[in-house]
Amino acid sequence: MTFTCRDGGAGDGICDHGDLFEDCVRAVAGCRAIVGCGFNCTEPHLAPMLLRTARAIVGDDKLLVCYPNSGEMYDTTGGGGGSEAWRTVDGSPPIGGPAEFAAMARHWREEGADVVGGCCRIGPEEIAAISEAFPRGPGSGAA
Repeated sequence: MTFTCRDGGAGDGICDHGDLFEDCVRAVAGCRAIVGCGFNCTEPHLAPMLLRTARAIVGDDKLLVCYPNSGEMYDTTGGGGGSEAWRTVDGSPPIGGPAEFAAMARHWREEGADVVGGCCRIGPEEIAAISEAFPRGPGSGAA
């Protein structure tokens, strides 16, 4: 189960529907039918904090899922420039391409992510870079 999150201003992780991310994780932590929890379509810079929050609640009982977006959102208001476009949120820069996304994925893995992927504006190039960063097969050390 994943939740779409934003920063509530205090580094507390607020789900887009208004609940605290940690409360949502607590709600699913004891459900044996749910094998993993985390977030999707969330700004990449929030990933480490959200992963630490989730791991503190679920321990090793669930997989941690990390599917961030590119750090942009689709602005239908025109952003003052008169046209709809993908724009960064809260001044955070979007990812700088596949290599940067793979580097972030390594960091997310260090923070406890078991499943790493991408959501909006993360394309095949970024997913391929993750795949290259975490090779599978004999001798790779990957499960």
